[in-house]
Amino acid sequence: MLRTILLAGLVLALGVFLPASTRAAVGGTDLPFKATASGYSDITVATGETHSVTSGTATHFGLSTVVAASQVFPTGPGTIGLVGTWTATGANGNSMTGTQTGTASTTDGVHYVWQIHWDSTGGTGRFSNATLTADWTMLSTRGPIVGGVSRADVEIAGGGRLSYR
Repeated sequence: MLRTILLAGLVLALGVFLPASTRAAVGGTDLPFKATASGYSDITVATGETHSVTSGTATHFGLSTVVAASQVFPTGPGTIGLVGTWTATGANGNSMTGTQTGTASTTDGVHYVWQIHWDSTGGTGRFSNATLTADWTMLSTRGPIVGGVSRADVEIAGGGRLSYR
């Protein structure tokens, strides 16, 4: 009995006196966010509609999957614009949604370098009142057109700031 009381007291003391940085945080304000992912993006050539699916690892999400729907359009020789939406789902099923805008450049029509910006618009679970702003660099290699659709392999990395409670 005395051991149990002493052990409980020690656990309580450690919880109170340990610096906050050594205790598990539940959310926070203006937290760093980083992620890397790979996957594919299908573009319907006639309309410029895209559907993308990537999976990877993101801080605060763990293993995660992102599904995005966008509209791409030419903005000049060798350049493309992008507007769309995204949903990121974390390992525990909590998700965030948002909008994305971006631009791409290419010199050969096959290899593209994208700069993409995200702003969150909502979420579920621990991300229900969260805000996320992130910037990405995505490298894509476009494949052949089959049935009016071209699939690109994509690699993406970036980060930003996340706030949630």
